Amino acid sequence: MGKRYLLDSNTVIDYIAGLYPDKAVQWLNQLIDEEINVSIITKIEVLSFDPDKNDNYTVLVDFFEASNILERSSEVIIIAKYCTLIQWKFAQSAARYFP
Repeated sequence: MGKRYLLDSNTVIDYIAGLYPDKAVQWLNQLIDEEINVSIITKIEVLSFDPDKNDNYTVLVDFFEASNILERSSEVIIIAKYCTLIQWKFAQSAARYFP
């Protein structure tokens, strides 16, 4: 099995809002096409955040319906510990590709 990624709340919100550069979006699109992993905590945080609910709420609900939601705390801890976290990986890639 290759690398697996666990998307955090900020990554999901910024991705849906279109805040990343094109190259970053292409990279995230590849990851998301393969597998979307989020914790139940991320789902709760993102769907409870309400600044622009009318614009993106339906898109976010669809995003989470297509995701693997890690609900058990031990499962979330194991995945977070042994997977490369997308935020860290993105920051490393961004530093190299988006100076």
